[in-house]
Amino acid sequence: MMLNAAYRTQRWLHCHAVYARSSAYHNFLLCRHSAGVSGSASLSRTCRTATPQLREGDSYSATRCFSMAEVQAFASLTDDHNPMHTDKGFAQSGRFRAPVVHGMFYASMFGAIVSKRHPGAVYASQSLDFKRPVMLGDTVTATVTLLSIGPSGRILHFQTVCSNQRGEIVLSGDARVMLPKRPKHGEGATQQTSVCSASQTCDSNPACSVS
Repeated sequence: MMLNAAYRTQRWLHCHAVYARSSAYHNFLLCRHSAGVSGSASLSRTCRTATPQLREGDSYSATRCFSMAEVQAFASLTDDHNPMHTDKGFAQSGRFRAPVVHGMFYASMFGAIVSKRHPGAVYASQSLDFKRPVMLGDTVTATVTLLSIGPSGRILHFQTVCSNQRGEIVLSGDARVMLPKRPKHGEGATQQTSVCSASQTCDSNPACSVS
């Protein structure tokens, strides 16, 4: 009987050592630390949200303005040469009395924010509701807010909003993003620590002027 007891003890120590080296154990400790409580419901929910960088309600922003040179470059890249964006004479006789920035140009700020925060992420969908025009020289702030995290921890649902220097919403919508698969523990996994870069405003961009 003593031999059986010793065998069981040895077997338990071996299994515990293997488990302690496993990713499941490390994920458990991470989730427990993140939750700050011992309740099984909280632990389960925290584990499903995967990484400590992902928290519902987190918000990231970037700010910039758009010069005529940049608008013309975007028009050339996309082959969208609508004169309401690039021809001042034509735009003056139009609805907005001045050239307006391509909506898809400032909408692209959302993808830039997400890719800086989550390198390797892939867009699944993006809805866009344009509220107001963005004029040359306007300062646009794009904000993405994490609304929910899918059960796998890889599908993220964001609210996406752009506002101008007067605090008016010029664009709203939502996006769904798929994160890349994370390497298994011990296979060179690296923690994502990238954040949005410093924002660019009209004051810091010599090219951003209306002439």
